[in-house]
Amino acid sequence: TTQLDLAKSLHTFNKVIIHIQEFTKDYLEKNIYNKNNLMPNNAMYIAFALLFRKAQKQINTLSQRHLDFYYSDILQQSLNSGKSTSTIINFSLLPEIKYSLVDKGAQVSAGKLFGSKTDILFETEKPLVVYQIELMELQTLLFQSNPYIKVGTNDPLVSSITQNTLISKGKDASSKENWFAFGANKRNISNTQILPETVAQMGFIIGSSALILKEGHRKITLQFNMATVAQPNNFWKLLNQIKDNRKITMDTVFADVFEDGFNISYSSKSGWVEIPEYIIEYNETQNFFSIQLVLDSAAPPIEKSTKIPIPLTWPSIKVELNEYAPNYLYSFFLGIELDSVSINVDVQRMKNLSLYNNIGKMPLNKAFDLFGPIPEKGSFLMIGEPELFQKQINTLDIQIDWSNTPDDFGGFETYYNGYSTPITNDSFKIQCTALSNGFWLPTQIFDIPTDNLFNTVDSLTPEGYQSTQISPTTKINLNSFSTFGVNQDFNIPTPLTYDVNSQSGFVKLTLSEPSIGFGNDLYQKEFINIATFNAKNKTQVPYPNKPYVPKVNGIAINYSASDTLLFTDNLSKSSATENTGEFFHITPFGVTNTISHQKIKRNTLLANYSAEGYLILGLTGITETTFVSVDFHFLHSSTSTQINSNGLTWEYRHLNEWIEFEKGNIVLDETNGFIKSGIVELNLPQLDRFSQTGETNDIYHIRISTNKNAAHYPKIK
Repeated sequence: TTQLDLAKSLHTFNKVIIHIQEFTKDYLEKNIYNKNNLMPNNAMYIAFALLFRKAQKQINTLSQRHLDFYYSDILQQSLNSGKSTSTIINFSLLPEIKYSLVDKGAQVSAGKLFGSKTDILFETEKPLVVYQIELMELQTLLFQSNPYIKVGTNDPLVSSITQNTLISKGKDASSKENWFAFGANKRNISNTQILPETVAQMGFIIGSSALILKEGHRKITLQFNMATVAQPNNFWKLLNQIKDNRKITMDTVFADVFEDGFNISYSSKSGWVEIPEYIIEYNETQNFFSIQLVLDSAAPPIEKSTKIPIPLTWPSIKVELNEYAPNYLYSFFLGIELDSVSINVDVQRMKNLSLYNNIGKMPLNKAFDLFGPIPEKGSFLMIGEPELFQKQINTLDIQIDWSNTPDDFGGFETYYNGYSTPITNDSFKIQCTALSNGFWLPTQIFDIPTDNLFNTVDSLTPEGYQSTQISPTTKINLNSFSTFGVNQDFNIPTPLTYDVNSQSGFVKLTLSEPSIGFGNDLYQKEFINIATFNAKNKTQVPYPNKPYVPKVNGIAINYSASDTLLFTDNLSKSSATENTGEFFHITPFGVTNTISHQKIKRNTLLANYSAEGYLILGLTGITETTFVSVDFHFLHSSTSTQINSNGLTWEYRHLNEWIEFEKGNIVLDETNGFIKSGIVELNLPQLDRFSQTGETNDIYHIRISTNKNAAHYPKIK
């Protein structure tokens, strides 16, 4: 047996009773009017019921008939025609359908509404084409000026930049409590608290071959040369306002304003590495300011990194505005145009070198003979360092730390006193050449620079007489390196080794004087002559010192280099090495390049956002010029009187540029400038990047902005 379902049985029984009631009512009415053989008593009852129903209708409609008489006959009013109900319909296509045409007057069922027993039908007012377009992104960006944060300027400055993501990848990304049209909340407009999840990034990235800095004590100076304009730019205007209003010096202003104002880091193999300290300097007369950075020998190399998602061509410095600083710096840099950025580096004590002499490769961790055990004229030492061949070198010197210099007073004049050929402290000379493109440069002998191999220092003898001694350190000046004609080579392998196929990367020190070298052959002759003389004579002649063999404890390279990024049209079009660096803007929506591959796209220090608030829409599925209808549903704003109906700017993004919609491309704005809910119809121009890729999942960005009163716009529902 099956278990009885009592609830189901009761439901079925109830449906049967209702059916019988309806059926009996209809059946009885048909039989009353269709039969003439009713019993007299029944006929009298039915006649009474029908007459009573007629009286009911007359008496129960007396009030309505009285009102109709008053309005129609006395006041002579007439009924207006009914007004159609309108609604907004969202069409969704099947995945395999690219587009579909909906004709004017097409009927769409809304189901049974308003107590109707039949479907309510709506008709389209005009024809439209439905595309596979979706709203994938919705973001707000607010440049907030807090009136309670005062630094000494005449007007409040931007105190924070807040970015809110409302929709991401087609789904809600935040609570709708925060869906303010431009990210501004009237209740929190004066709140000084900064939420980490809403902090918008703003800054710039500088990349250059001059920043290939792998080791040593490294000092970097970034000098920002601002464009000369008729009126004082925002930078100096605000700083001078602070100086005048607070009655302090400009040095104090800079110290206060720029305290912890930047977060600075550099690219390395592991990603971005923070530089905790920096120094700001300025020159108002010459219209520049500079940032000085110092890395000690223990800091990781500055180099390109695969761990950084930004496509950097060169090692780079990243400078971001610190939103947690006492003074947020965006207002100072807003609209600042640059003539150039000078990049100057100074490197001391580079020691990780490739060293080769007549014998072969030399070790870095122990002393070795500079020119081998028997140094002769023409003996050499090759020093390999790719960095020197990848940038514009300004100054260069090679520092040699000796292991065994003679300590004789008088130096080599005393040490070589017994030799027949005079040797002085300046006798040992070297020539310096560089390997580039397979040639040792300079190629002309008279162009090759010559320098002393040893330096001297002043000293006092035990008797108190002035004398000289050989210095334990030699610095070989190669400031003429930039005149050698060396070509920059970014394909030098690391670690660098030398063989017959080596093309670049080495500096050679060749012993060019004296002709006797360090006197090995002469010593043999002198020794034999003295030994023969001493054997024949009672007067003994002292033997000369053995020839000196220079031994090295270590070699280091010190150099300075520079590069310049030009932001003007003064760039020489014929120069393949000019403006090869990069400059990027860091924006809340990613990184955009302003100088890349010798092309100048913008000349501002920061990405400029002149409006107070922004609403950014990201649409997918737009592959051609098309009309798009966007329904904005707002909650009522209690301060809508503060809103100007013409106060919005509509733009679309193309090739990293925001382009304002032409007037005719904003076909309809039922919102009246976001004052009320409604539809905005836009004619979206086709973008080249869509037609080239043929992809429909690229995002088409639309930006709406307001210059003021962002907090008075309504919340998005």
